[in-house]
Amino acid sequence: MKNTRELTLNAFFIAITVLFAVVPNLGILQIGAVSITILHVPVIIAGLVLGMKSALINSFAFGVSTLFVALTRSTGILDPLFINPLVSVLPRLGFGLMVGLTYNLSKKFIKNFTGQAIVVSVVSTFFHSVFVLSALFIATLGRAEFAVISTSTKGLFLFFFGVFVSNALLEIGAAILIAVPVAGALKRLNRGKL
Repeated sequence: MKNTRELTLNAFFIAITVLFAVVPNLGILQIGAVSITILHVPVIIAGLVLGMKSALINSFAFGVSTLFVALTRSTGILDPLFINPLVSVLPRLGFGLMVGLTYNLSKKFIKNFTGQAIVVSVVSTFFHSVFVLSALFIATLGRAEFAVISTSTKGLFLFFFGVFVSNALLEIGAAILIAVPVAGALKRLNRGKL
């Protein structure tokens, strides 16, 4: 029964991720040259409710979804870079790993699930931004088509740092507002075997 419940919940989280990805401006908000996403939230919820394995499965679905969006409706200047799985999928797998590791570590120091969920939401979303923007920074280095952002490495770094500050704060806020209460409710339901 437990495997059926996990399979069903993972399928549900993946379906939410795919829906967020394929419906324009639902899970990926395009603001100028950058995108702000809430696609990471189902990964956090999956990790909090089901553990590391589910966080990794759902983070892979997240990465493949962003790859699909880049292939089918690339709109921003940086979106074509997400066609490369090293930019779209690999950082998301690292994010899923961070969700699982952070949750396992937080359980040792924080007894309250809400506190654990907040820590996981903040830390994992922070690292998600670091992983994705680092991959984008590396992918844009020396490429003439991105000279519109900056012609120097320092300028490029400052651009991505600015994106990091704005994106990370918004995405952390979204993760706390959505993932913490939803994961808490699913945890309670799971304990009641509903």
